[in-house]
Amino acid sequence: MTSIFWEHSDHRICFNFGIHNSDFPNPVAKREFVLDYDCFSTSPVPAPDAFDYFVRYNKVIESIFEKSIGPKLREELGVVE
Repeated sequence: MTSIFWEHSDHRICFNFGIHNSDFPNPVAKREFVLDYDCFSTSPVPAPDAFDYFVRYNKVIESIFEKSIGPKLREELGVVE
């Protein structure tokens, strides 16, 4: 697994990806590839504004995810557009 962090003015994104070994500490037996995105605030968020932050951060993650996958992976996953 590999982690990459992006820092923006008011939030950070953590991108974890790679072959996940669910049988650790045993050797990799299944090829399970993971894409995991986390977006979070770098400062406190007022409670009344929290939902707006969730929506905005979800849009950020969705945009990056869509750029990370291509037609071949969509086809393999059975995604029909």
